[in-house]
Amino acid sequence: MSCTKSETINTEGDSAIGFVPVANKATKGLVTGTALNTESDKFGSMAYYYASEDATPSVYIEKQVISYDSEDGKWQTAEDYFWPKKETATLSFYSFYPYAAADYFVYSAGAADGLTVSTYDVDANQDYDLMIADKVTGASKTATKTYVEKGVTTTFHHILAYVKEVQVKTKEKYTTSTITLKTVTLKTILNKGTYDGADWTAETSTVDEVLYSGEATLTEEYVKYFTPDYYLVLPQTLSASTQYLEVVYTITTGDTKEENTAVIYLNADADGNGFGLSAFEKNKAYTFQLEIGLDKIYYNPSVADWEDGGTSEAKIS
Repeated sequence: MSCTKSETINTEGDSAIGFVPVANKATKGLVTGTALNTESDKFGSMAYYYASEDATPSVYIEKQVISYDSEDGKWQTAEDYFWPKKETATLSFYSFYPYAAADYFVYSAGAADGLTVSTYDVDANQDYDLMIADKVTGASKTATKTYVEKGVTTTFHHILAYVKEVQVKTKEKYTTSTITLKTVTLKTILNKGTYDGADWTAETSTVDEVLYSGEATLTEEYVKYFTPDYYLVLPQTLSASTQYLEVVYTITTGDTKEENTAVIYLNADADGNGFGLSAFEKNKAYTFQLEIGLDKIYYNPSVADWEDGGTSEAKIS
């Protein structure tokens, strides 16, 4: 999907380099849908110059902020950069989002798309939905004229995961008891790591994140209970009996209020109970559904039989 309008450019003259950003699959810092926001989003890009196919590359565009120019109707650098005129020359482009996180992105020729991420704390940077674009190689004024005319195709992929929402309901309608949700907390989640261009390597530090806090009366229909707009998480393996949701709720029956805490493992506990997730994977959004049920009170009546009190005899004369 193009974020720019199409217009014909004279490729015989000097042609400015433009971009066509696309956000793949996916609020404040979260990118959803398949296009960047032309009014507020900014991404970063760099380009390397090859005089010929086997030549040693040199820097052509250092890390530059790319934003949408409403007058030109194109995504471009603040200062214009132009396509090389040498027929054998090509450019390779490496782009990332958002530009505000530029210090974390490091060029690496061996990385899948030319970029890695240095030590990064996801919990502390919830405003940054990190993305890396498919690298573009062999681009030139003559070989890839569509880039000259419409902009360099820049398809981004999310490299983090995120929790989209938590939905909670009761197992059935209860008329004599009221179940009230108080908190839902994501516990012992790894939050720091480095990205090699393909996979994350997590450090050992963990965080707990309150996903919901309030006083909500539950019904038999799933309802979203989620305090933040979203919660970005570091892609990571989910181990048995390790990462979990802690759910605090109360049950009010008559004049009695009982507070309960439930632990639901994202993977599973020793008995195999849990959500069954093996990992938080990059470029994936997660929704958790919770059902809270009560055990109905039944009665099992019996009657104690009469005991023999014996026979009493008396004579009347």
